[in-house]
Amino acid sequence: MTLDLKAFEQELDGLRAEVDLLAGPEDLRHLQRMERWGWLCTAGGLATCWFAVNPIAIVLLSLGTFTRWAMIGHHVSHGGYDHVPGVPARFRSKVFARGWRRFVDWLDWMAPEAWRHEHNVAHHYRLGELADPDQPEENLEWLRRSTLPVWVRRLVVLALSVVWKPAYYAPNTMNALDNHRTRHTAPPLSLQELFSTRERLWRVILRCWLPYPIWRFGVLPLPFLAISQEAWAVALLNLVLAELLTNAHAFWVIVPNHAGDDLVRFDTP
Repeated sequence: MTLDLKAFEQELDGLRAEVDLLAGPEDLRHLQRMERWGWLCTAGGLATCWFAVNPIAIVLLSLGTFTRWAMIGHHVSHGGYDHVPGVPARFRSKVFARGWRRFVDWLDWMAPEAWRHEHNVAHHYRLGELADPDQPEENLEWLRRSTLPVWVRRLVVLALSVVWKPAYYAPNTMNALDNHRTRHTAPPLSLQELFSTRERLWRVILRCWLPYPIWRFGVLPLPFLAISQEAWAVALLNLVLAELLTNAHAFWVIVPNHAGDDLVRFDTP
């Protein structure tokens, strides 16, 4: 595919200027509406998760989590609402999920500051390049070149999809942030290098792999012990299944939009 880069740049700049001019109160109302739907899904899931393992609770809990990342955290962290008139401070990129606000705005497997750097900077400023950390074609090259049968490779992708936030995003985002702070222009550390560095590994554990599961699977189901141990166990199982579903949902929404023959790849910045 040949591409007129100058014309492409001008088209993107024009789109950005048009979007900025259109930003207004309706955008804020939409964001608040999505936030309410997300919390209503979570509340509905919690209300129905304790008496039986059931798809209603699993889907609602999954959608609540998905909404807070894909529709709130992603857009707000990008600064998408920074210039909307009257936007509350908590929906501004300089406030959202920063410091202690992580626990009220967006608690997930990824540390918000690490995800902001890996996604907003390392990914979006290198889209389609080999240096893009979120390039599925490159990240799954090992699987594509393997001698495994195609059906086995598909099962591997399916298995990865249900755990990709803790298994891929959590360590990779922290790795990208650490690399930025310590090595700047040097190539990113591989995951093998990351896990051989005790200090970095502990940051992944303490910032990513502990806060969210402690809350999600430790604290959140505890109140159901007031009903019975069985209610607590059922609620916990629903929460775990919802987590697997929201991982898969996010994977199948996001990854196909980052790979494919119709996406332009770049050899230079």
